[in-house]
Amino acid sequence: MHIDMHKFLSLNKIWEKIKALKSYKSAPLVLETLVIIVIGGTIVGHIFYSKSAASTSGAPVEVTKKIIKKKEPEEKGYWLHIDKLQINVPIVIDVDGKNKTAYFKSLEDGVAHMKGTAKPGEPGNTFIFGHSSYYESSPGNYKKIFATLNDIEENDEIIIKLDNKQTWRYKVKDKEIIEATQTEVTHQDKSKKILTLMTCWPIGTKDKRLVVIANLIE
Repeated sequence: MHIDMHKFLSLNKIWEKIKALKSYKSAPLVLETLVIIVIGGTIVGHIFYSKSAASTSGAPVEVTKKIIKKKEPEEKGYWLHIDKLQINVPIVIDVDGKNKTAYFKSLEDGVAHMKGTAKPGEPGNTFIFGHSSYYESSPGNYKKIFATLNDIEENDEIIIKLDNKQTWRYKVKDKEIIEATQTEVTHQDKSKKILTLMTCWPIGTKDKRLVVIANLIE
């Protein structure tokens, strides 16, 4: 509690002057009572004002915050996740690699799973292609989705999910740069369950291909 002593002393001086009056002894009792009321009222009023000011002066006020759990984005269909590279991208399934129009159209919506290759989790080679770079003026949000693919290393994990219900985990086995004409990377060996990711390399060219091969963890 804080009392303005300057105001208090001023009132006290008034009181002393009243007492010094020769006629004090004969002053009516009501005068004494009135002075006491004035002094007491001033002190009480000051205390009330101080508390009121403190509550509105920007002093910290404890507020209970409601914690809202962030809802995970809904992922319909197949999705590819590489946490190390911060890649989360839809997979367009069964894209005809011989149809260039359809192939490039699918890459506007994610990465492309080549038709005729194994689907995730199936025996064989799940082959997926994505852009490392593409024309800025072209439509789509995934024109550079595999720009950092070369940063992946052996034993890194690659995850494919279906409707956020089924999950397949792959561990990187190999990474290499090949010629654009080496189509054997799409070969199907039903005795294995592997995932192959491919993109144009170096970035900004179509000269070669960067290929990442991973084995399904079962």
